[in-house]
Order: sequence, then C-alpha cells, then structure tokens
Amino acid sequence: ANVNVDGERGGAMEITLSTVSDDAATVGEGERDAPAGRGERGESDFGPPPPPPPPLPPSVSSAPSTVSSDPPPLSVPAPPANPASLSPPYAAHVVPAEFGSFCQLPFLLTPEAKGRILQGEANLQKRHEMRATQLSAMEAGRYSQDLPFGSPDAPFLELVVDRENLLPDTLDAVARRPAADLKKPLRVKFTSDGMAEEGIDEGGVTKEFFQLLVREMFAGGDRTRAPGAVLPGPGAEAGGGVGAESGAPRGSGGPGGGDAQGRTPGGPSMFSYEEESRLHWFNPASLSDPESLARFRLFGAALGLAIYNGVILDIHLPPVAYRRLMGCRPTLADLTELSPSLGRGLKQLLAYPGQDVEHVFCRNFVVEYEDPMAVDKSAAVAGVRSVELMPGGADIPVTHSTRGAFVDLYVQHVLDTLVSKQFAAFAAGFYQVCGGPALTLFTPGELELLVCGEPDLDMEALQRVTKYDGGFSAAHPAVGAFWNVVRNMPLEQQKQLLFFTTGCDRAPVGGLGNLPFVVQRSGPDTSHLPTSHTCFNVLLLPEYSSREKLRERLLVAIANAEGFGLQ
Repeated sequence: ANVNVDGERGGAMEITLSTVSDDAATVGEGERDAPAGRGERGESDFGPPPPPPPPLPPSVSSAPSTVSSDPPPLSVPAPPANPASLSPPYAAHVVPAEFGSFCQLPFLLTPEAKGRILQGEANLQKRHEMRATQLSAMEAGRYSQDLPFGSPDAPFLELVVDRENLLPDTLDAVARRPAADLKKPLRVKFTSDGMAEEGIDEGGVTKEFFQLLVREMFAGGDRTRAPGAVLPGPGAEAGGGVGAESGAPRGSGGPGGGDAQGRTPGGPSMFSYEEESRLHWFNPASLSDPESLARFRLFGAALGLAIYNGVILDIHLPPVAYRRLMGCRPTLADLTELSPSLGRGLKQLLAYPGQDVEHVFCRNFVVEYEDPMAVDKSAAVAGVRSVELMPGGADIPVTHSTRGAFVDLYVQHVLDTLVSKQFAAFAAGFYQVCGGPALTLFTPGELELLVCGEPDLDMEALQRVTKYDGGFSAAHPAVGAFWNVVRNMPLEQQKQLLFFTTGCDRAPVGGLGNLPFVVQRSGPDTSHLPTSHTCFNVLLLPEYSSREKLRERLLVAIANAEGFGLQ
C-alpha cells in the first residue's frame, strides 16, 4: 500500500491510501506517487527501492540493512498457531528511526483504508496461486486453455454446488481441495434439478452463494436454554439465573425452528439462537466428531473466503467471536452482550453489598445448563448437565471474597471452555484463508465491520453516487420516480432491492456512499420486470409509463430475487 499526503484541506491533513490492482492503477484523483517505505523485505513489491535515508545523528544508532536488486518472492503466511500473535501492541509495529509506512501505526487508518490494504494483500496472493497452478499444470503436461469448470488445474477455485444440497456439496468440494487452492479467486456454478443455471460468475453468483451457505448454517436448531445458563436457584425466579433478578432466558433454535441443513449429522444444530439479543452462538450441545467439526471449519473458511473475495455476509455473531479471533480474553461485558439477563444476574452478584453472599445466593463453583442430548428428544424436560468450574467446585461455596473468581470462571466456561472444540475448528478454517499480516491492522470491532458491513442503509447517499446509462440521467422523470419509490420503501424492501441488484443486502464499510451503483435504461414501457447484473451492481430498469407501474413491477422483481435465468 502506498500512502500519499495531499496536504492540508480545511485545516486537516488528508491521507489518501491506495492499493495496486491488476493494472497497477491507483485510487484517488490527483494523487502523487509516494516512495515505498522500507521494511524487512527490502525492495517494495510495487516499485524501485527508496533512496538511502539521510545520515542519522550521532545519538541515534541504526543497524545496517541491505536492499536486494530483485523483488523477493511472495510468501503466503501460514495460519498463526496462536491467535494472540495477531494483536501485538501498536508500539511493536514501530522501529526507532525506521518509520516507513502508516501500516506501522494502524490506529491512524480508517476501516476503509485497512480494508483496501487487506484487498491488496489478497490480490497479491490470488495472483501468486494462479501463477503457481498454471506452472504446475505446464510441468505435468496438463495445461489447457479450455479446462472444464471445477478442474483442479484451473487458475480459479471453482465450485459446482446444487441449490438443494448446498451445504454437503460445499463441504465435500472444499475438503477435496488443498489449502493453497483456497487462496485462488473463487467462482461458483449453481445447479438446479440436475441442470446448470445460466448465471456466469463475475462476482454476483459468489455473493449469492455465500448468503445461501451462511443461511443454511444458521438455520434451525433445538429449543434450549441459553448456552451456559444456570437453572433457578434459591432467591431466583422461575427461569431465572444467578441473582434475585431473572437470569438467562430460554432461547430458541432460531427463526423457523425445526430441522434444517445447519444441523450436525444426527444431532442438534451448529448454532444456538438467543432471542433476547437476537444473536447466534456456537451450540455447546453440537457433536464434536470429525465430520461435525469439519462443518465448523467450513464456516470459518467461509468467513475467510468472504473477506478474501470482498463479500459481505449477513451473520449475527456476538462481538466476542471477533474478539476471540483476535486473541482477546472473554469478559463479563461480552457475556452480557450475548445474554443480557444472564449478565445482569452476574453483575447483581458482584454488586451485592452484604457479607452474607453465601446464604443469599446459595451458589457453589458449579455451572448447570440444559443439554437436549442428555435425554430422549421426546421428553418434556431436557437433561441437565452439571460442570464444576474448578476441582471440587461442588463443595466450594461462593462467598463475598470469592464471587469475583466465580464470575470470571463462569464467563470463561460459557464463552470458551464449553465451546472450545467448535470454536477451535472455526478459527482454524478462518486462519487457513485469512491469516495474513494485514489482519493485524484491524481491531475486533473493525473485523466485525469487515465481515458484516454497515447495517444501516442510507438511500440518499446511494442516490448521490449512482451513475446512469442507456439514456437515463439524474434528471430523467423515470429516475425521479424510481428514487421516490425507493425512499418510501420499508427497510426490509430496501434490503431486498439491494440484494436483487448487488447480491448482498448490507452496505459496505463506509456506507452506501462507497458502493458503485448503476441504473440503466432497458427499453421503453413494458410489462416485463426489471433485471440486474449483480456482478457489476447494475439495475436494468424499463422506462415505465407511471410511478405506480414502476413500483408494482419492482416489488415483484425484488420479492423473487434468488436464482439466475428464467424460473
């Protein structure tokens, strides 16, 4: 990444960050080329080496360095063994007297700038793997310009999946590929009823693939109490938790309930759903056999692939999932975000002013939670598991002096120990795809934003950046009628429109003002529905004769937005 300082505008210094794409173009109008900074690898990948630095004062010492005359080969970093290594202190990025990049000071960069750096790193790795695949095929005598879709010798990661069997097909296809293939650009082809769909993947099919894959993983589930929620004890209401106030509520398996593809084979769903916070978390009752853990690994790889290919996902994991990916230890605040009632109960225990904690709360160092796998599914009352938080915890009461240790052990058990195998598989899949140095620039909150995008949709910002083609312009009456209809849509219909046109119903990092969007005239007044090119964010809109007709035709189109070609 190159950092250009354009000077002061309006009293503030503007820092424009650009990455090098395939055609070596830079982003930003009127930018100047800045010399690449010095780093551990010597010469920059993007240009000649910088001039030698000026002599240092006698009081400052610097180790001699050498600069290679040839660009060093690109090395793809392996997934870190310890996630904590992804979050060094900011001071560790800075070498005295050797500052050469704003990447050494990530707190100065906006999330948009960091995302651009990450995409630059991803593009370099994609080109590297594409070249490596082609060279390997040439050496083996298998190189061809006309390879079938899905061939392992193709320079792309090509997946053929059936819409009706999406999760098993994806799991099987990814399992058969070496880890290096996950670094290739992704292309997807859907089949329906044994026939290949018409859509050619230039980005739009990939977006829909991720949305459908994640939806199936989170679908369904068992109606169980929230993960780690204790059963009512003395001083608690029915359905309550640790304190006198109610604790964790009973959660549902998610919208719709019942069986779904997201279930691990022969067992409960992969994720539990918290009705109170409307968040999903790893289901501690899910199976931990190799086949089931492979699904969690696939989920992690899907998140990494989505980041790697610039796709935003509509998932609802709590912030602690991203904090743990970045090596942070779970806290009571994290548990409160996942299960507010349970968090309030634990806070009430910590805030109780009296010394008679042992007699009022009647708790030992034990956590009890419902496990639907402990008894037959048809039983009216689910089984109960009791786990000691420390050796001999069943005989150790929680007192005024030990309540802090109890809460800390409780939080670690619920958010870490209870789901350790599931989360470890998920993290391994994520790091397998997206574990490069650029990830160290992000805070956990910025990583969540990178995965999920902006939840708020500012249609006025989208209107300001929209371009027009085919005879339309911003002043055209049909365009004015279109934006009038869009602004008066409820949020859910606006999301449907965004999904219909772009393949994703959420805004990118920085909001809809950063989304390339085109409205193109597709002919005179007609009864035909609007269509779209999701690969290029283009809406093809006929010049309807009235606003009412435009609204009716548009709503029909966006309500039937899945699939490619005529259904």
